[in-house]
Amino acid sequence: MAPYVILVTVEVKPEHTAALLEAIGTNARGTRAEAEGVRFDVLRDRANPNTFVFYEVYENDGSAVAAHRASAHYQAWVQFKKKYGVVRQEVCKLDAVDWTSVPSPIILHRSKL
Repeated sequence: MAPYVILVTVEVKPEHTAALLEAIGTNARGTRAEAEGVRFDVLRDRANPNTFVFYEVYENDGSAVAAHRASAHYQAWVQFKKKYGVVRQEVCKLDAVDWTSVPSPIILHRSKL
């Protein structure tokens, strides 16, 4: 079965960027440790530093996503949105078609340092 991918683009007010990075960092690190969490990358738009993209990969769109949304680390993101809100958010739900199933050479190299 192909992994399930959630691609989130979010824009926040400049004064909320530090709080976003703290909350999404907690969520990303926790997701990477989940049994069915495959990957969680946080990316920043070079042209608009208040816009971020979250690239989330799960083993499936059922139990993996349900476990993620029930986790304490996901609540950091939920609480950020309740407290600060976002300027804009877009969510794409995708099935992986052609993907890398092993860690990239960069990740493998870093793990050996």
